[in-house]
Amino acid sequence: MNFLSKNIFFFFICLVVLLGNVFLTFPQMGHDYSLVFDWANDYHFAWNKFGVFNVQFSPKRCLGIPIWANPIGVNFSLFHVLSVIFNDITTVVLMITLYVALGFWGTLKFLEPYSIESDWKSYLAASWCLQGCLIMRTLEGHLSYLGLILWPMMLWLLLRSTSSRRQFFLSLLLVSGLLAHDFYSGAPPLFVMFPLAMSCAFLVLRILQLSDLKLKDFVIRLSFVLVTASIIILPKVIAMNSFVKNYQRSVSFIDVGFLNGLQYSVLSQLFPPILDYKKMTGWWYGDWESINYLFPILLLLIFCLAILRLKSFKKEMIGLIFCFGVSSFISSGIYADVIKSIPLIKSFHVNPRWVIFLNLSFLICTLSFLMKLRWPKKLAYLFLLPSLVFPFMIRDRENLELRFGYHPSLRENKTAICYEPVFGYNLELFPFEKIQKGKYLDPRCYLKPEKCSDFILPGDQVKNLETYQLKPFP
Repeated sequence: MNFLSKNIFFFFICLVVLLGNVFLTFPQMGHDYSLVFDWANDYHFAWNKFGVFNVQFSPKRCLGIPIWANPIGVNFSLFHVLSVIFNDITTVVLMITLYVALGFWGTLKFLEPYSIESDWKSYLAASWCLQGCLIMRTLEGHLSYLGLILWPMMLWLLLRSTSSRRQFFLSLLLVSGLLAHDFYSGAPPLFVMFPLAMSCAFLVLRILQLSDLKLKDFVIRLSFVLVTASIIILPKVIAMNSFVKNYQRSVSFIDVGFLNGLQYSVLSQLFPPILDYKKMTGWWYGDWESINYLFPILLLLIFCLAILRLKSFKKEMIGLIFCFGVSSFISSGIYADVIKSIPLIKSFHVNPRWVIFLNLSFLICTLSFLMKLRWPKKLAYLFLLPSLVFPFMIRDRENLELRFGYHPSLRENKTAICYEPVFGYNLELFPFEKIQKGKYLDPRCYLKPEKCSDFILPGDQVKNLETYQLKPFP
């Protein structure tokens, strides 16, 4: 196979695995698709019936919750545009396809300057697109996390050297735009993780002597990107802050200690997801939160080789120790008290989700090992097999909470059931106890419940309204 056909093959394999996981049990799907399909139908319906693109609120989102001010509210993004044009299922398929295509190509561009066989580059690009946390989040319905698949491309644009000043600034502006897009796509955590991911990846590149860019130049470039992206997202940040400060979730980062953090980091990165991390660490969240593996078997083998042949892989071992050290610190949550004092960020959830910002650094460590080992290119296909098999082995109904059943009438369904994480995962912060099926709330009710009024949309013709005790999505 030539280079192009080889990469088309690897890309196609990635896409089949990801889409296969999402729709394997269709119409039964990950519970957060209950949100994703509602959002898609809201935008599609509003545009096709009323010609409205910027939807301010939706009756189907907890009977009228503001969209713009909601941290996970999707605005002005690829998902938004696709939803307007296509139906909900097509939008999800196209979102995953486009992100995987761009992520695969971007990873190849990042790997291009390094001296390893093209087959191994294709393998690394495929494995990056099939990393455990990405598999699990697409399965759950967390499509906003697809943005992390673009991180190698964004790092390539940050490090890129060009004689043209115009191309240089265009590269930085593109990174700023992609970062702001993550925020508007309903993924504020990715925005916060991004500078951490890029900084750690750059330090690992320097440790492994894979980049000549000076630290000062990198800091200037990253600062330019962050400032520009922050200006773009400022209107939504202001709206989010005014809304979220009324609903401070009590569940946030927890301090479990550095040793527990180290144990979790080693297990989740070096071993395939066949271990019960929850039982082994004693932490309260499920296994699906804990799967951050990148290259099952390969990374473990590399780690063992580094220990056995320390003299040959001294720099690589330092890089891995750096990654595990930072990962252990993040997993430990010993900084929890500081986080809980920062507006907006204090509502973010569970320590392990944040370990994913180190996946890019682990990719670079793996790359450095492969450059020295010079393994035959046919081995790349052998190592690809676990990446294709494990995603289907980790589908556990209880941990993944595949509780959402899609049905074609969803877009017309007006329900009294609410599922909205901003009010806590058990709706403990929701300001209303009872609602009436078919009635909707004025969005201003969420800020001033005592002066609240509800209404029935024109043309609904709802008869025999029933009162329901509000409860989360089952």
